[in-house]
Amino acid sequence: MRKKIVITRPEPENQHSCLFYESLGAFPIAIPMMDICPITDSQKKAAIQSKIFDIDLYDFVIFVSKNAVREAAKWLDRCWPMLPESIIWVGIGKGTTALLQQEGIPATTNSGQTTEDLLTWSALSELAHKKVLIIRGEGGRPTLAEILEQRGAKVEYLNLYQRAPINHPFDQLSSGDSANLILITSGEGLENLQASLAKHAKMWCDKTIITPSQRVAELALRHGWQSVAQAPGADDNSMLQAIDCLQDI
Repeated sequence: MRKKIVITRPEPENQHSCLFYESLGAFPIAIPMMDICPITDSQKKAAIQSKIFDIDLYDFVIFVSKNAVREAAKWLDRCWPMLPESIIWVGIGKGTTALLQQEGIPATTNSGQTTEDLLTWSALSELAHKKVLIIRGEGGRPTLAEILEQRGAKVEYLNLYQRAPINHPFDQLSSGDSANLILITSGEGLENLQASLAKHAKMWCDKTIITPSQRVAELALRHGWQSVAQAPGADDNSMLQAIDCLQDI
């Protein structure tokens, strides 16, 4: 693989992805689109701590991302020297689930990498009188909670981080002009990429963009991207699977 690939993940995942593609012979170009910022407001932190202390009241605790795992692990270490045994811990995607297990949280999941994949899991099909906690960043998608509530669950959120768009200067964004591929891992990241390109009067829509889901692929098409490939998930192996299906570019 001798392609130049723009990697738009937030850190620290961006660095990990760059090393992954370097190991395959590609030339990664790091242009992260979003910053991940821990919650710092004192009132919000007090509310987080209170909910963590009450986490044993939930039947299911679902983590939407690796960032959710990293932040939650810090709080759980402080508040629960031994994790409650009654909870079913769930990660969305294999990468998130693997990180939970590395942190000592006995998580499980189904096959697939997306929220939509998780919702096909039989363990989440009948949820009458079940309490579900979704651990995520502020302003995340409501799809998971809405469908679980339709299945009878009482759903609450625990927001542990914030996402902020990165305003790249012209020179840094220009480093991606020679790229063959753009890897985008979220709708928010794509929206910020579009805003950044427009700000600097750049046109990348003739490049091939790899998206992690049908939802983000459709968003890219609406923004005018001419060559859109959909990966089965946002992790590196899923993105690589989509790249391998492309003709030489």
